[in-house]
Amino acid sequence: MTIGHHQRDSNGVASGDTIPVTILKRSSVNLRDSIDALEVVFPMISLIQARLSRARKKVRSQEPSKKPVGLIYGRDDVPPLGTMLLLGLQHAAESASKVALATGVLVAIGAPADAIETMIAATLMCSGFCCILIAQETKPFGYGYLAPAAIMSSFVAPSLVAARAGGLPLMAGMTLVTGTCVIILSRLLHRWRFLFPPEVVGLIAFMVGASQATLAVSRFVGLDRLDQTPNPHYLLVAALTLAVLASLTVWGKGRIRLLSSIITIVFGYAVAARFGFIGAEQWAHFRGAALLDFPRIHPPGLTFSASLLLPFTVLGLSAAMKTAGDLSVCEKISDPDWKHADLRRGRSALLTYGAGTSLSSMLGGFAIMSSSSNIGLSAATAATSRYINYACGGILIGLAFLPKVLALIAMVPPPVAGAMFLLVVSYNLIAGMQIIMSRIMETRHTYIIGLSLLFGLSADTMPSAYAQLPAWLRPLFSSGLTLATAMVVVLNAVFRIGISRRKTIELESTPESADRLCAFIEEFGAQWGARRDVISRAVSAMLEFFETLVANEMAPSGMAVTGFLDEHRLDFVIRYHGEPFEIPTERPQISLDGDPMMVRKLSAYMLSGLADSVKSRHSSGNTEIEMHFEH
Repeated sequence: MTIGHHQRDSNGVASGDTIPVTILKRSSVNLRDSIDALEVVFPMISLIQARLSRARKKVRSQEPSKKPVGLIYGRDDVPPLGTMLLLGLQHAAESASKVALATGVLVAIGAPADAIETMIAATLMCSGFCCILIAQETKPFGYGYLAPAAIMSSFVAPSLVAARAGGLPLMAGMTLVTGTCVIILSRLLHRWRFLFPPEVVGLIAFMVGASQATLAVSRFVGLDRLDQTPNPHYLLVAALTLAVLASLTVWGKGRIRLLSSIITIVFGYAVAARFGFIGAEQWAHFRGAALLDFPRIHPPGLTFSASLLLPFTVLGLSAAMKTAGDLSVCEKISDPDWKHADLRRGRSALLTYGAGTSLSSMLGGFAIMSSSSNIGLSAATAATSRYINYACGGILIGLAFLPKVLALIAMVPPPVAGAMFLLVVSYNLIAGMQIIMSRIMETRHTYIIGLSLLFGLSADTMPSAYAQLPAWLRPLFSSGLTLATAMVVVLNAVFRIGISRRKTIELESTPESADRLCAFIEEFGAQWGARRDVISRAVSAMLEFFETLVANEMAPSGMAVTGFLDEHRLDFVIRYHGEPFEIPTERPQISLDGDPMMVRKLSAYMLSGLADSVKSRHSSGNTEIEMHFEH
């Protein structure tokens, strides 16, 4: 079989040539092998069907969950089995297509055919198992969102270095180091959540897309570093493919939008074949590939190198940060009320990906992590059901037993792949921007976000600028995503110095103090990057309470307002010496000529609805009003 590349990717793996790969190349299999393969593949379908049946019963017995406008299948929705399998096939095809990156590494070092076969089978099966575990909501491995696993593209260049230095055993050993690092971080990351406010996570998510932007555009227009000559036919096929995909995802309804990826790929194959982008040799390998075969896995063993420990440890940290960004995007597109990254839930996903990478390395496979392109695909097709993970995982495992289907996926024409890739990168960029701009920005964020973004982009566009750095420091500057992630985390911690989570202001009981109160709340929220909508609610509520106290002359000697903010709540406390501010638990009934005290109670009752909770206490002539806002 041949896996064709038309570009040179961002990791430097040559893709201008067609890479010949002998993947399960036997054109026929004996009866025993066929029976063994069938015994593995067909029970998977029964398992998926049983899972879906139990899931439907569970969902029917629960309250319907909210989902964002525009989604056809939300996180907890269970699509019909046929639709589920087709959606799973879309994601499995996207995930499996990245096997070509790892294949390029093994071909570059002259690895034998059985090693390539082992790598592909082990990677696909481990990716499939990760998808199935991710779909669960039970600990320690469950995550409960649609987040398929795939080969980590940033791992290609370091793997090539390790493979050239010590062969496949050293590459496997250092991959295990990265997987172990991710597992360790999964146990610690939630404890460091103060380092990862939404603006930091948003920048990481943005850089996931930005780091692939050059590659996405070059694949779409058909240019690479070696060949800058435009091909009109290539651009025509890519443009037509993107036009069809955009039409289906924007104006398509129901199943048309759900299956937009498959429909677009079929259209793209047909048009690309017409213009000669699928060669006769590729068709010959497809026809010669076995329909069913049992994969042969030969683990290469494990060796380690002290000189490579630091680079691969940094790579593990970068992978964990990149995955945290992916998971935030995943949660945001699935939850209309998303506020901040759920790192406690995310640590289970990190553990799953880390364990999958470790197992893959021991079997002779490649590093696997969350797939940004699959998450973008789920947004484009309006289907984020976590149950699609089951279908995707089952199909990925099944592909190891179906060489002919794998050959068909691997021969995807470059212009078609370029158009699809351009769309999913765009989704990552937009999602990252939305997360960043959901928070109030102030001067500190100019440095935290701006500098990190600029230096991150420079690492991708001007890699030679960092070529003279010491060898131990170069891994940090090896990609824009790694550099931007490290900088934004460090700068965020540095610029937090001197900022208190609790702040107090003294106000006089005069109408003119209202402006000071508004400025205090907005400045306090900006310092900690509070959500814009929460600060707007807080300003409205606090102004109403302040004006009520002033108008009724309840705090003649003035008042003190204290604010407190963390990742989950925003609290304000008003303290003054004066008569109590009683907040009724039930709506008072008054008449037009009623008691002024009852009118005040009605006003207090209505004001209490402006915050998520309001409490009032009075003791020894001192009154304290506490207001709580979910953040």
